[in-house]
Amino acid sequence: MPATIDIQGTGIFWRTAKAKADPETRIIINRGGTRSGKTFSLIQLFCNILLTERGKRCLISRKTTPALKMSVMQDVIDYLLQLGVYTELTHNKTDKTITNPKTGSVIVFAAVDDPHKFQGPEWNYVWLNEADAFTLADFRQINLRLTRLTSDSNGNKIFLDFNPSDFYTWIRDLEERRDSETIVSTYQDNPFLS
Repeated sequence: MPATIDIQGTGIFWRTAKAKADPETRIIINRGGTRSGKTFSLIQLFCNILLTERGKRCLISRKTTPALKMSVMQDVIDYLLQLGVYTELTHNKTDKTITNPKTGSVIVFAAVDDPHKFQGPEWNYVWLNEADAFTLADFRQINLRLTRLTSDSNGNKIFLDFNPSDFYTWIRDLEERRDSETIVSTYQDNPFLS
């Protein structure tokens, strides 16, 4: 398994990775239109964490389990297959986890409609995919659990991505916080489109 992965990322990926590295930033918001690359950039980032960072506990969530299974969960698996590393990982389909035995890092896929997943675990990284489907109360509960200790200098972070269909979403208030970074994108930011 490679120590790093060769990322053919967009500018959105590199801006997101830079925000992740900023110790002052806790909340990273990827706001952009359809096919702007925001979701794929976060897939690359979370797979890179799984493959290269030691002992990280990552949560990828959507509002409902069917939406989670049909979209981002399958997209992560497809990306790991594309990288040629999926067979070296442990995929527990019942628990919806993918673990890297070499780094000890794990990605847990859970939806808010499965609330017991959020009542105990602590996380290093959380990604709320299509975050405008979540409520502010959902965000607060998950954010409270972003407290897992780490042995490296990477601080715990929560990532949100969404299409800006509703200008007055609760996420806009998060954009005003000093500990947040907002990355705005359009389809023009994605050089991989036909």
